[in-house]
Amino acid sequence: MNCKAMIEMCRTAIPPMRERGWGRVCAVTSVGVKQPIAYLMASSVARAGLTSFLKITAREIAADGVTVNSA
Repeated sequence: MNCKAMIEMCRTAIPPMRERGWGRVCAVTSVGVKQPIAYLMASSVARAGLTSFLKITAREIAADGVTVNSA
């Protein structure tokens, strides 16, 4: 699991959404974010990092009418 793809997608998709004053970003991560799995350590860490990135992004762009959600 690589966070780079989601970060690049957000960098590309969010600016036009902000200009329009409306948009939605939805991401599906993993249960490993809330309940890490020992033998999937790298994946759990990457997904937790992605979840943090999405939460921060959501706070930064909420005033522009764009929402970010992850599950």
